[in-house]
Amino acid sequence: MSGIVRDNFTHSVELLDRAIQAVAALDETPEVNFVRKHALASMNEHGGAWREATLRLFGSKPGTYSKGVNLAVLSSAWKDEKDLADIFVAWNGYAYGEGISGTESHEYFASNLSTVSLTFNKVDSDEYDLLGCCCYFGDHGGLTVAARHLSGKEVKA
Repeated sequence: MSGIVRDNFTHSVELLDRAIQAVAALDETPEVNFVRKHALASMNEHGGAWREATLRLFGSKPGTYSKGVNLAVLSSAWKDEKDLADIFVAWNGYAYGEGISGTESHEYFASNLSTVSLTFNKVDSDEYDLLGCCCYFGDHGGLTVAARHLSGKEVKA
């Protein structure tokens, strides 16, 4: 999530986190409840607690307002997509939600990204295009390249 959402809509972030936790806790089979499926898989993979396994809301470190990828691209401080993926995870691996405000959770963030097969960026204005602002390629591009690298699969954007 963006730093603006994180800082101005804290209650909404907490509400969304509570909804994610509630869905993950439903007594349903993993075949019909993908949130639960991935939470259970995360617990098995990391040996962590249920709370960490249900983390789904991530952003940059408290007080920062960048995804990091845009800065690396603009300064030519990268060599390949792995570098951009690493930067995206390092800058955005902080969890948010109910009782959590910027907890370092890079391992869980990377684990979540490894399950992504499609990324989407809803642009609410026809005044800008995807290449006109560094936040588009930094956010959506960073997310896509990180998911691609971590999953080892082609991720559609």
